[in-house]
Amino acid sequence: MKIITMEDQAFIRQIASYHVQMLQHDPLIVTQSHTMACALYEEMIQRRIELNGDYIEATVEGDKVIAYIWGHHDVSSQTVTIESLYVSPNVRHKGLATILKQHIETWAMHQQARQIVGTVLENNDAMRALNEKLGYSVQKVVMQKMLKYD
Repeated sequence: MKIITMEDQAFIRQIASYHVQMLQHDPLIVTQSHTMACALYEEMIQRRIELNGDYIEATVEGDKVIAYIWGHHDVSSQTVTIESLYVSPNVRHKGLATILKQHIETWAMHQQARQIVGTVLENNDAMRALNEKLGYSVQKVVMQKMLKYD
């Protein structure tokens, strides 16, 4: 496991790309082109590490990120938001997500946060089950209706 810092530009670029790929599966998010969105998230991650102390921990093999978690601490609400959690398909079901979530919980306690929140897509049964196993509960459900035009 590696804590990502500003010096880890290649890893930040990979994390931004994975984050954008996951956003493309979210029906509530409209993204620009993949290249533009990646560049924007790469810059956002860099700035949030530098200016806000965001927490990003990754499992890396050589020069490749195979799993990561990205969390942001909002001091005013004493809330850590899990911005993104990714585990490469070829290493899933090996406990990496559990370890990453436990590590961010430890970090959140060091930040004196009172709660951790995150968003999980409705059809992501594995992540929902993991969150419930780790003591997370559903606090709200986002409902959507697509409008049809004649």
